[in-house]
Amino acid sequence: MPHAQSDDFEHSCDFERPLSARGQQDAAHMRHWFHAQGYHPQNALVSAAKRTAETYDLLQVENCHAFLSKALYLAPATTLLTALKKTTGSPVLMIGNNFWDLRSGQPFAQKQVGKPRIQNLSARRDLSS
Repeated sequence: MPHAQSDDFEHSCDFERPLSARGQQDAAHMRHWFHAQGYHPQNALVSAAKRTAETYDLLQVENCHAFLSKALYLAPATTLLTALKKTTGSPVLMIGNNFWDLRSGQPFAQKQVGKPRIQNLSARRDLSS
């Protein structure tokens, strides 16, 4: 899933951009959605960028081992898929900075993705198949 909305923080590098106030609220909504859906990932792969780490922290996922990695920051689909395949347990939550179709290996078009909203942040990956 993508991180929640980030701040347009012009005086810092992209990696250090924090969540905006709306992003913090969106992450709280995602936390409630996870609980309502009974979604309890065993592991999380999280880009080490500030906004993705903040998103994960605000989700307050219980009994989930988080692996923060700089390698996931702006990583191509092949890197993300390799990381997923190496992760044990299911389901796995992945929070990143890019929107990739892991089947085709191509980035989603911006018009398809738009701004992250709670209704399109519900993707999960079942590694048992």
